[in-house]
Amino acid sequence: MSTTNAPLPNGGGDQANGSPSNVFTLLVGTFRSPEIYTLQFRPPPPSSSSSSSSSSSPASGNLTIAHISKAWGGHSWLALSPDHTRLYTTNWTDPPSVGAYAVDLATGSTTPLNTAPVASLSGYVTVSPSGRHLLSAGGPSGEVFRLEEDEGEGQEEGRKEKGKGGGRIGPLVQALSFRQAGGANDGAREGVAYGGFGGLRWGAHSVDISPDGRAVYVADIGHNCVWTYRLDTLADEGKGEGSTLLTPEAKHISPRPNDGPRHAWPHPNGRVLYVVQEHSGMVDAFRIGGGEAGEGEDAALALKHLGGETIMSAGCSAEDFWADEVRTSNLPPATSLRLGRSEDGGAAAAAPRWLYASTRGLRPETKGYVAAYELDAEGMILGPARCIFETRTSGGLANAVEPAPRALYETLSRSGGGEEEEYIALTDSEEGWVTILGWNGKAFREVAATRLGGDGGVVQAATAVWL
Repeated sequence: MSTTNAPLPNGGGDQANGSPSNVFTLLVGTFRSPEIYTLQFRPPPPSSSSSSSSSSSPASGNLTIAHISKAWGGHSWLALSPDHTRLYTTNWTDPPSVGAYAVDLATGSTTPLNTAPVASLSGYVTVSPSGRHLLSAGGPSGEVFRLEEDEGEGQEEGRKEKGKGGGRIGPLVQALSFRQAGGANDGAREGVAYGGFGGLRWGAHSVDISPDGRAVYVADIGHNCVWTYRLDTLADEGKGEGSTLLTPEAKHISPRPNDGPRHAWPHPNGRVLYVVQEHSGMVDAFRIGGGEAGEGEDAALALKHLGGETIMSAGCSAEDFWADEVRTSNLPPATSLRLGRSEDGGAAAAAPRWLYASTRGLRPETKGYVAAYELDAEGMILGPARCIFETRTSGGLANAVEPAPRALYETLSRSGGGEEEEYIALTDSEEGWVTILGWNGKAFREVAATRLGGDGGVVQAATAVWL
């Protein structure tokens, strides 16, 4: 096990481009191994990614394993607290649970804090806007836990940081059910590839929160729907004594009978929701509220289908794939303009330029894909994928994409680095690869890659988060 403890987040020396600040950190989870990997990414030297005058290929970056931390078990999903000092995971343990970890921002290593049991195998966790609650969803059920508070004075500029006990998973405050009344095995599907994962393949698979923190979206593969909930912001902030955090609103059936909604991701404007469909291999856009802004609160949670596009290359059959992830671009406005946005300044320039979606091959011989779609200023998908990139493997259980945060490009800009590519982490469980993709508005490329595991063994990379 690696025990490297050099300072990581914007700290360690950068041999690739000479800047001590251009080092960026990712935490990567694993499906079957009780480990959390800390990876260190150094982007290519300034201007190398966009140099068109040189006949040589664009320069590569560097991705290395800096630390391996012990974990409660294998896990399919990671989520950070708002201040990035705590990490929460699904735990593929028996019995199933969710876990909490302290994150050392100086080294990127993690330390286990505690676990809490869940009714069924969790597929996804997320932290509420206040950082006071942990939401979990998996198969037929979900949970809301209170997170313990124990704050102490931080050492940097008087910043408040969680004390040793802060961020632990506290009591269960709400249980969620995604089964219809009387349906003991409601939504189940027999014979699904890779098995059922305790119900994850035929039940709820994700839980995400709207940008304004007032709505929650749960994608449910088996029920072919997206569930919407209203989030009580006062209860989340600890001010609504006796209030229920989540109130169920509606069940939104997917536009196609064979879709299987896996993940849902809101546009930053809060008016469009993107859903990746595991079975049909589509990515769909929905108008949140079903009309113009300013409608009543109930109408604000309605979903109106706007259209969708395939994630697969021409000639492919959806039966050979299972779609995985959908995310919006994090490029800052100036970079988005350089990559081709034509709108003039303001909110239009600040809106995400791109939408990314991925799919996996159901068999090792079937490679997966990552696709990029152009968005207009309001979040509409402007036609078919601009590019569909074939990944080096099927992706296994993963092929999850996670764009780098906007802060990465701001750091590169301050240090004279280029901003002509968006960096996207891609995980693979078939061979254990973690890859940083670069997207320049026209094509994807592999900027850097590293393989988890050693001595011939495969550590199944699950998902990644950027510190």
